[in-house]
Amino acid sequence: MSSVGTVALSIIDDARRDRVDGSRARQWIAQLYYPISPAPVTGVYADDAVLLDVLVAEKYYFATEAQLRGWARKPAAAVAGAAPRTPAALPVVTISPGLGFARLNYAELAAPLVARGYVVVVIDHPYIGYTHLPDGRMLRAEQDPALASDNPADAMPAVREWTRDISVTLDRLAAGAAAQLAPGLAVDLGRVTAAGHSIGGTAAVDACGADRRVQACLDFEGFLAGTAAVERGAARATLVTFSRARGRPPVVTPGEPDPADRLLVQLGQRGAPVWVVQITGGSHTSFSDAPDVLPETLSHFGGELMSVERSMALYTGIVDAFARAYGPGGGGDAAFRGFLDGAPETRGRRSAAR
Repeated sequence: MSSVGTVALSIIDDARRDRVDGSRARQWIAQLYYPISPAPVTGVYADDAVLLDVLVAEKYYFATEAQLRGWARKPAAAVAGAAPRTPAALPVVTISPGLGFARLNYAELAAPLVARGYVVVVIDHPYIGYTHLPDGRMLRAEQDPALASDNPADAMPAVREWTRDISVTLDRLAAGAAAQLAPGLAVDLGRVTAAGHSIGGTAAVDACGADRRVQACLDFEGFLAGTAAVERGAARATLVTFSRARGRPPVVTPGEPDPADRLLVQLGQRGAPVWVVQITGGSHTSFSDAPDVLPETLSHFGGELMSVERSMALYTGIVDAFARAYGPGGGGDAAFRGFLDGAPETRGRRSAAR
């Protein structure tokens, strides 16, 4: 049984062109997850055979063929096309994937966020990972030359397009796309939180300055050089995480300045609340389904990791606590600090208040 429903929204933005094939309009998929009355799960975790074949052929993230093929037998985290449980408008959390990640690898992360009272929208940005479009095209990160560069600055034009995708996706939801796909599903676009994983976090962190509907932004492990948030300061409440398995050597050499200190100053230029949260027992890929379905991406570098159950609870708990603290009527700094104090794996620092 599952209490989560899901539908896929195909979005075409005629105002922009595809970065690789300029003869086409920009197109992507947004996967929506929302609460339903408990229903039997009839689908599987990976229900796209074409996509799965591609992942197998490309030896996706250290996974064996047997592991990947097992996704076609693993029960889905959500029931496709199920009727929404409540007509009440729910706050929204958008998730922008990490580079090279398929959107299906955020389904299990989305489910506990739905249980916490959100509609979750996983935005499968063009060329961020593996996107199988309705017309049969497969968009992969490696197809965009800017994303193959070792210089993060080269990726920024693509990242800025992904930030724009967040706003366009919200526009489609505002126009009634959610209710059309799942009749009765209502979203509260006055309570939007943008979250992202790795380079998706780089895109998400600028959503607070690009779209007034976004009240809080969370960057899970993404680089920030070149973002508007660093250059001009975060426009609204912003959080950045750094995760590291227990027992791994520290990143900062004793006696040297901690880069997080500089980041707090840069992001805090405009006076918005900014937090840097260090997480022990996590990894670069913990903000995804990887702890369960791609464990090698976490354990590859060694160290002691938290359990799958604790990882899902902690990372979704951070999103929920931050969204509530800095959303309308939230408890602000004190509320979020209270959450961190109850999570022994975390150490959080806030920018200087103004």
